[in-house]
Amino acid sequence: MNLALLSFTSAALALGLTACFDNDTSTDQAAAPPVATPIAPAVGSVMNAPPMGRENAAPPGGGGRGGRGGEQLSAADVDFRVTNPVTGVSLAVYAELPNTPPPYKAVVVVPGAIKDASGVFNRPEMRQPILDNGVAIFRFDPDGRGQSGGEEDMGGKKQQAGLRAVIEQIIARDDIADDQVGVFSNSVGIQMAAGALAGGQTKARFLIDWEGPSSKAYAAGCVSDSDLPGPPWPPGLECGDDVYWAEREAERNMAKLTIPYQRIQRAQDHVHGTDAGHAFALYQAALEGPCPWVRMNTLEPNLAADKVQSAPRPDVGFPTLYAWYGDYVADMFIAIDGGTLPVRDHVMSDGMGGPPQGGARGQGGGQGGGQGGGRGGGKGGKRGPPQKR
Repeated sequence: MNLALLSFTSAALALGLTACFDNDTSTDQAAAPPVATPIAPAVGSVMNAPPMGRENAAPPGGGGRGGRGGEQLSAADVDFRVTNPVTGVSLAVYAELPNTPPPYKAVVVVPGAIKDASGVFNRPEMRQPILDNGVAIFRFDPDGRGQSGGEEDMGGKKQQAGLRAVIEQIIARDDIADDQVGVFSNSVGIQMAAGALAGGQTKARFLIDWEGPSSKAYAAGCVSDSDLPGPPWPPGLECGDDVYWAEREAERNMAKLTIPYQRIQRAQDHVHGTDAGHAFALYQAALEGPCPWVRMNTLEPNLAADKVQSAPRPDVGFPTLYAWYGDYVADMFIAIDGGTLPVRDHVMSDGMGGPPQGGARGQGGGQGGGQGGGRGGGKGGKRGPPQKR
């Protein structure tokens, strides 16, 4: 294998920060707001009782506070802080509560790329369907991002510990039902989420994963037939550094997941085009492990991996996808309580799908990708230049 050195340049960093939910079909061309200055870590136990969060802070139709129709969270928006027990860093948490009496169900949102809380669920149309179902939304800034101190860990064990601490404190809130808290991971945030949840390390009840990479091949372009750089990993990192990747490759940790798992995967991935090998790899890892319930989109739960691979995936744009978020969250709360899932009228195509902005990694190709990828991936055509998550 060509152990290509992945460069860490300012240009790559800028590209990495524009990935994930910013790759939508909006025509809003507002400039991205400046990154807020981190504030000093606060002193306090991870179990300190947090105050109530903002209620419905982003009403339907609101434009938010940031570029591209989203919002830019600042120090004034921090609702409470959680201490990462491994790093000692004070992590900023942002709460949004339904307009209904507590106790609430809750979902903890994990940002993708190297984004902070402003880079995920940053539009009212993403959050409102969830809030309308009586579910509180908690976003946070991992170590080294946004209003949190510390250093970036690229989804490794340090940030995984921070996520577990955030989940623990949310469960401890008086206004949150203790056994009704789940996690919603965005893109490469699956590295942090899968590592934090593997082996039942928290009391979170489920994991929803939107188009997250399964391995270093999908996260950083580490493939044998390419020396193309991937996302902005630390300088000096090599694809062959197994110690580094052992704690970050989601597929390894997904095999140890003990809670229900929902994968959301469109026909056109936001980074990999029609290559869905990463989705199939994570699905199969969960299916073969201790995970009691696993589903791809709205297919039958625990469906055989080969049937999942051959099933069509929805070819829709971001506005349609956003409208479905409330459905997926609602379904997971039904699933963990053993209820019967409703039949969803999700369309297979809305005419707004197609390649993500900036292109994709080829059509059905890539080592570990394509329709026949399965666990660990299969061999396909050579991919195009990797895009940033």
